[in-house]
Amino acid sequence: MSNGERFRLYLRQTFFSAGSYADRVFGAGFDQARGVESGWSGGMEGFGRRLESRYGQFVIRNTLKSAGDAAFGYEPRYDLCRCDGF
Repeated sequence: MSNGERFRLYLRQTFFSAGSYADRVFGAGFDQARGVESGWSGGMEGFGRRLESRYGQFVIRNTLKSAGDAAFGYEPRYDLCRCDGF
């Protein structure tokens, strides 16, 4: 992959994918129901903080992973299958 292709893939996976947002919303809702982070209030304000936290962590993690893949020339679209048999 060229660096331009890598960057477009990074943008699509990080910012332009409905799945990335859906995962964070679901996770924030789950955290809200469990009361995690206990210092944050309930309601929409607490949910917003949890969503911001989850999405921020995701962006940082995806950015570091993408940068590492580019630096070492790894294929970012490959998922290792730990399957047995067919």
